[in-house]
Amino acid sequence: MRRAELLRLFWIGAATILVVAALVALAAVTTGNFDSTDAKILGALGTLLLAGAVATVGAALREARRSPELGGLLVAAGPVLGLVAVAAIWNEFDSNQLARAAGASYVLLATGLLIGTARVLVGDRPTLMPLFGINCGLAVIGASLSVVAIFAAHASAGYGKLLAAVWILAVLAYVLIPVGRRLSAAPATPATEGPRKIDLAAGAETAGTHVRIVSGVDAPLHHETIVLVLDGRARAGTIELAAGDAAVVPAGTAFAVEPNGHTLLVGR
Repeated sequence: MRRAELLRLFWIGAATILVVAALVALAAVTTGNFDSTDAKILGALGTLLLAGAVATVGAALREARRSPELGGLLVAAGPVLGLVAVAAIWNEFDSNQLARAAGASYVLLATGLLIGTARVLVGDRPTLMPLFGINCGLAVIGASLSVVAIFAAHASAGYGKLLAAVWILAVLAYVLIPVGRRLSAAPATPATEGPRKIDLAAGAETAGTHVRIVSGVDAPLHHETIVLVLDGRARAGTIELAAGDAAVVPAGTAFAVEPNGHTLLVGR
C-alpha cells in the first residue's frame, strides 16, 4: 500500500473517530447527562486515534524503506498497546496491574510516535541521522524510566528530576531535526555558475530531483519515477517499454531493464 493510500486511510479513520466523539459529546450536552459510559467511549476513541497514528507512521516508514525494522515494530506494537489501554479504560482502571499496564502503553505509544515521526522528518538526509540517533536514545531512556516509575508506583524527587531532564532533551533533539533539515538543505546554484559535466550513470541531483541512467536492473522503484527508455527494452509492472517509450511508474512497482539497454530515470 502506498504512502498516499495509508495517509488517506488514516485520515478517514481519524475523521470517523472525531465524528463519533462529537456525536457522543453532543448527546451528553443535549440530554444533560454525561456518565461514565460516555467518558469510556471518548477515552477509547482517543486511544484508538493515537494507536492508529503510531501504526500509520510505521507503515509509511516500511513503504518508503526508511528504517523498515522500526516501521514494522510500530505497526505491530501500536494496535496491541492501544488495546491494552482501551481494556483499562473500559475496566475503569479498577485493576492496579491493568492500570499500570495502560500507563506504560500510553508512554510507549507516545514514544513510538515521537521516534517514528522523527524518522519521517529525517527522510533521506544522512547528515541528520546522528541527531535522530540521539533523539531515539533519549526517548528510549525516557520511556524506560517512565515505565519503571509507573510500575514502582512511587519515585523520589531526584528520580523525577532525572526523568523530566531526559524528556526535555528528547523533545529538544526532536525539535532540532526540522531545523537541521532547513540548515542542511542544498544551497541554490548561483546564477553566475556555468554549465558543468555530470555522470548520469552515477546519478545527479538538481532542484530536489534525482536523474540517472540505469542498465541491467531488476528491482522495485522506491519512489514515483518518470521512465524514458533510451535503447533496448524495459518492463515496468506489466507494461513493456521499447526505445523512445516513456511512463510514470508508481513507487513499489517492479522495474527491469535488459542488460544491454539503457533507461533514463527521473525522480527522488
